[in-house]
Amino acid sequence: MSTRPALAYLRGDDCYLMDRAADAIAERIAGDAGGTPDRWRTAGAGTTPAQIAERIATAPLFGAGTLAIVTDPMPLLRSKADREALTDAIGMLAPGNGLVFLESSDGGAKRAAALEALETQVRSAGGETREFKAPREGQLAAWIGERAKERGIPLAEGAAKELATRVGGFVREGDVDRRGQGALAVN
Repeated sequence: MSTRPALAYLRGDDCYLMDRAADAIAERIAGDAGGTPDRWRTAGAGTTPAQIAERIATAPLFGAGTLAIVTDPMPLLRSKADREALTDAIGMLAPGNGLVFLESSDGGAKRAAALEALETQVRSAGGETREFKAPREGQLAAWIGERAKERGIPLAEGAAKELATRVGGFVREGDVDRRGQGALAVN
């Protein structure tokens, strides 16, 4: 059984790899519990700290628990009372359950101090924090090749480069939103 809490703060502009990292946490919970955890995915704007606590505070008696995945947590951090309630919710994470925050960004904007504080809080509680950067111009072909190898899919010579071209992997502008390119290429 893992002693590390199933708690994570994942951020960046490679939404595909962020989702895969959340999947890995679900697999860890499943391995520890011998069953597949229920997944509850919600946007920060669509939930409250109390609803998150309700999902993760009670340890499961049989099988796996719940993995709560909260995308765009910023709306949960707008007031001091909400920040404190979210701190309390993180502290209530019961064994057998998990909590993952996903902060998607376009890779260019400065992060809000409240988001940085939440990431630090997750790290202080023993959770993992990671940043996922989407491949930039010319890097997407290699990225696609790596994903194909992970799945045991052979690609013909030049196929990864052609896929990268079709999903915009060779666009040079710095203001390109690359968050969905990986998922599009994998699909």
